[in-house]
Amino acid sequence: CLNNIDICCITETWLNADIPTEAVDIDGYVCHRRDRSDGRQGGGVMCYVRNELQCHRLNAADNDGVESLWLLYRQPRMPRSVSHIIIAVIYHPPGAVNLITTTHIVDNVDALLRQHPHSGVILVGDFNRMPDAPLRDIPLKQTVKAATRKQATLDKIYTNIPEWYHDPTILPGIGQSDHHAIAMLPIGSVG
Repeated sequence: CLNNIDICCITETWLNADIPTEAVDIDGYVCHRRDRSDGRQGGGVMCYVRNELQCHRLNAADNDGVESLWLLYRQPRMPRSVSHIIIAVIYHPPGAVNLITTTHIVDNVDALLRQHPHSGVILVGDFNRMPDAPLRDIPLKQTVKAATRKQATLDKIYTNIPEWYHDPTILPGIGQSDHHAIAMLPIGSVG
C-alpha cells in the first residue's frame, strides 16, 4: 500500500485452507489466492488487486498439477491495440516437472489469447530454474535482468507488452523472504 501498488503478486504464500482470507486481507484490495492443496507445506500463490480495478479470476485456467493463478484485467482506458491484460502468478518449485508447468502455461496463454485475441500477457512468479524456451516461443520477453535470490534470477516477469513498462526494479525482500521483491511500473498511464 505504501508504494501505491495496483496489483501485487505473491508466490510461496504458505497459506492453506485453515487460514481464512480475512486473516490476510489488505484494506482497499481484493485478495485472490490459490493455496497448495496436496498436503505439503509451503507453496501457494496470491494476488492483491486494488478494489476499483476491473479484474477477475479465470478459474478455468487452474490445473491441480501447477501452482498458478490466472486473472483477466481491463483498465478503463486501454490502448486500441490491446483489449485486456492476462496476468498469471506462477510458482514452479524445485523438483517440479518442467514439462507440466511449461505445457500448462503455453496451453493457457494460447486458449486465453483465442478468447481475447488482442490481450497483453504478463506472467510473474518464482520459476526457479525452469527452462523458458517455450515461453519465449509464444513470444514473451523475460524482463528481469538482475539476481532476485543470491546470485540467481529465479523470480521473473514474462510479457508480450514490454514496451508499456519500465525495466523492473529490484527491491529488498519482504519480511523474512530470501528473495528480492520486483516492481514493474507502467510507462505513462498504461498498466
